[in-house]
Parts: sequence; structure tokens; C-alpha cells
Amino acid sequence: MKGELCIATRRDGLTSRAVAKGAQFSIALGAAVFALLLTGCNTAPRRFHERLTLFVDTPLGLKSGSSVVEYEIGFQDGWWGGLAGHMLLPGIRGEAVVVDLGQSGSLFALLNNDETRRWSAKRGAIAWVAFPGLESKAKADARGDSTYRLAYFMDALNRLKPKADIDIDSLPLLVRFRDPNDPKTVERVDPNDLAASFGAGVKLVRATEEITDDRLTTGIEKRLPWLDNFIARGAMLDGNTSGAIWVNAPFVNHLGPGYFKSGM
Repeated sequence: MKGELCIATRRDGLTSRAVAKGAQFSIALGAAVFALLLTGCNTAPRRFHERLTLFVDTPLGLKSGSSVVEYEIGFQDGWWGGLAGHMLLPGIRGEAVVVDLGQSGSLFALLNNDETRRWSAKRGAIAWVAFPGLESKAKADARGDSTYRLAYFMDALNRLKPKADIDIDSLPLLVRFRDPNDPKTVERVDPNDLAASFGAGVKLVRATEEITDDRLTTGIEKRLPWLDNFIARGAMLDGNTSGAIWVNAPFVNHLGPGYFKSGM
């Protein structure tokens, strides 16, 4: 007996629903179709490039630094929607922002959020903070479907290429090194009090988020010569490779090289 499998593919790349009508399949064909439904037709992945730029006022004038990273979300929803769990597979490629402050050292805005600040966001997630209007419209258009909401939002980012100032408290984890050649000298930096880390007259005055087609920023390993070795060894910044982190461990033990460079 033959069955009819009707499949509609949406122009926006979102998963459509497969409907089988009057189908009577053999065991072999049924198993193949079932596997295909689960894994073969997920919503197309979405990605965007974002540029985060920091502006710092110093006694020697305004300094700035930026980096472009790529943020991607993959969907595993399949033709039968919730049957595959709508699992999201996020990923980021790129490196930290570096602002060279001369003799005072360098300020790094990492890829991860600062858990001590409530509104701190990871790279990639900053777009949701920077462009709430687009996110709200995507949520309304999706009508409760989380997959569509994310896809619509990221499509809007790529179509409109928006740019906006963001709140200083929304920035990712900020750090500096007393000695950039020694990862153990890393220190957390308060975005609202750069003077405490870099000296009088140093202040973070502005931060911007921009969606762009520019290439990813590279070269951070030239400033941190130990970085690639730590990535290869899977070592935390204190040299620990065991993977065990004590709750009360020093700050350096909680930082991995992937905070500075990922997927590159």
C-alpha cells in the first residue's frame, strides 16, 4: 500500500509540519521516515556578527577597543515539532574586546558574563539587551513558539543591522592583568570604577553594540602569549587542568581561556 507524505517548506527557513495522510508503511520505510522526522529537517540555524565597542576616558584622551564575534543558534525541532524537544545548540566564535590604556595596562571585556553583576550579559546575549524592540516584535510574531521567536529576532538583526548604546552594567566580565605574561595576575574590574584598577582619571564612559557583516576580530594571543597553550591543555588560568573548581577558590581558578577566545 502506498502512503502520501505532504511536506511544506516555509520561505523563511522555519520548520514546517509534516502530515501523513492515509499512510500504511512497511516496517523498514516507517523506521526510516521516523528517523528523518526527528533529525532530518530542523529549523535552519541562525547566526549573526556583533561588534562590541568600549570607550574609556583617560588623562591622555579617549581610548577605545572593539571585537567582532559570531553568535549561532542551532535548532533541533524536526518536522514533528515538540517530539524532538526543540533543543537549542548555541555557540560563539571570537575573542574578547581589548582596550589598550597604554602604561596603565589593558582592559578586557570577556565572552562570559560577570556573575557578581545582575544585568551582566554574555557575548551573543548582549543583542537581546541592546535591541529590546526587535526582540519584543519577534516574540509577538512567534505567538509563543520559542524557536520562531529566536529565529525571527536573529533574522531581524541581520536584515536591519542595528546599532545602539548599551548600559555599562550590561557588559560582560571585565578584567585586567597586572602582568599580561602571567595569567595568574588576572583581576576583576568594576565597570563603574575603572580608576580603582587603572588609576585616577580613567573611566568607562560608553559602550555600543552593532550588528555587522565585518570579519571576526583576531590576534588576542599576541597580547596574551600563554593563551593558545592554555586552550590546548584545557587549563584554567591558575594552571589547573583537573576540571574541579572549589566554590571558594580564588577568582583566577574560575576563569578559563575560553573566556578570552572561543572557536578560533
